[in-house]
Amino acid sequence: MESDVAVARLLNNYAEIADRPIALLSKDRIWWVNESLCKLVAQAASGLLGSDISRLFSAPLVLSERRSMVSANHLRHATGVEVQCEVRTLPLSGAVWAVEVTVRSFYDQSGELEVFKQRFWTLADQVPVGIFISEVGLRLQYVNDHLAEIFESSVETLVGMGWLHRFLEADRAAVEETAIAALSGKKGSVTAQIQVPSGKRKRVHIQFAHVSSSDDAAGFVGTVEDVTDRLAHEQRLTHAATHDPLTQLPNRAALEVDLHAIVHAVREGSMQGVLVAFCDIDHFKSVNDNFGHLVGDQLLVEVSRRLQSACRGGDQAYRFAGDEFVLVFPDVVSDHDAMEIMHRLEKVMMPSVFLDYLEIKLSASFGYAIGMGAHLTLEDLLQRADAAMYERKSSREVLADRSEARYFGTAG
Repeated sequence: MESDVAVARLLNNYAEIADRPIALLSKDRIWWVNESLCKLVAQAASGLLGSDISRLFSAPLVLSERRSMVSANHLRHATGVEVQCEVRTLPLSGAVWAVEVTVRSFYDQSGELEVFKQRFWTLADQVPVGIFISEVGLRLQYVNDHLAEIFESSVETLVGMGWLHRFLEADRAAVEETAIAALSGKKGSVTAQIQVPSGKRKRVHIQFAHVSSSDDAAGFVGTVEDVTDRLAHEQRLTHAATHDPLTQLPNRAALEVDLHAIVHAVREGSMQGVLVAFCDIDHFKSVNDNFGHLVGDQLLVEVSRRLQSACRGGDQAYRFAGDEFVLVFPDVVSDHDAMEIMHRLEKVMMPSVFLDYLEIKLSASFGYAIGMGAHLTLEDLLQRADAAMYERKSSREVLADRSEARYFGTAG
């Protein structure tokens, strides 16, 4: 009944209520608001009803139970812009007030906002980064020209759900999950591959940020950067740092990283053991001295090819230094298996190497060490294998230091 009286008195006082931004309060809570005020603050009535009136103004309202009050204030627009206004509060009945807002500088603020928007769109079209703004759910409302260039597509084909169809199926789920997380307020990023119309694949890095619209609907904005060339460059740098430029085998630095992980696995018990073999090309210095370093380099390339061909599964050959190579065979723990591997390595080295008009009878010395147990260390494993190889090289009788290498690193 009280609300009916309040509305009746309001209608009597304001003949043209639809043209004035007006709200009715009950104990500081909004329980009725007209369309003019909703438009002024760019918010839906459903989002205002029941809320504290103070959320709309920068300063508390002046309320009197006896007479109307007029005060200067700032009205908060949904965009965050504060609009200068004059607020009139009129007591109706009990704890019910009518609030009428008269804007003093709305058009000036609106003009500044429009200028800001134009500057943003100009910037969005000029920056060398893809920019997108969502519409509803995962649908895009806006993409800038640079994003269209990255995807090698027109803007029209990317808005809506078209942008998602460009991602490879293996990466699409991760992109969707990151976008959905942004809708719920979580900032995130993901790197994924896209397929462009030319058939080329690109890697792009996408960043998402949460935003809310004037009606409190969840959305997101974000950027897209083409990182294809950068990642390829990083991969080339990583390869150069971990591979021998001549033979393209992993180098000594890569050996230490890989072998450290294997030794850790052996010590933790997730791997039974590991066999490490050293290989040294016999009389390599005489090849360089007699035929030149170019022939020596060609010989090293051929040796590396043969050694890698003798590796199986998780085995790997490395160029250690000069004419020395190291081979790693995970999960090899018996002398029988070790001898089979050594015979296989010696077999691939037996055929002569033909380089242009030269025939080089190739021979190499091998030595190995098997590491097992919780006390295994990388340094001792390499030292034992190296010592076994040099003993083989000097005696030509002992293939491996079986007395120490076989049980190296084991406990008890």
